[in-house]
Amino acid sequence: MKTIIKLSDYVNKGYSGIDRNPEISLFEYGLLCKEAEDNSLHCVYGIGSNNGEIYDSFDSGYITGQEINELPFDLNSFESFFSYIGSDRQEWLNDTCYISKLHSLLSYFGYENIFGSCYESFEVNNE
Repeated sequence: MKTIIKLSDYVNKGYSGIDRNPEISLFEYGLLCKEAEDNSLHCVYGIGSNNGEIYDSFDSGYITGQEINELPFDLNSFESFFSYIGSDRQEWLNDTCYISKLHSLLSYFGYENIFGSCYESFEVNNE
């Protein structure tokens, strides 16, 4: 049986996303994050959808700002990645919006290359 979590639980705990609206951030962009006590980000990210447009299956994980900054270089795809997002190395390193940067990484590399494989997904109820 899949675990079902209410979107309002994340919103009430201070999670935010790439869009001002948490519903759009999670179900359309596939990402909500909150800074954890150790200054990493706890992220809820989309891993699947029924119709290819709205995420309906999710996983979560932690990532630090330093890891976000270093990932394009660690994955040896930085030239094509920066071309994809229309940026360069210096702009990337100067940008302090880690949620936006993480969204770009997830869009380009996919969640498995950022967070690893998902072994137990969950659903989020839009309440």
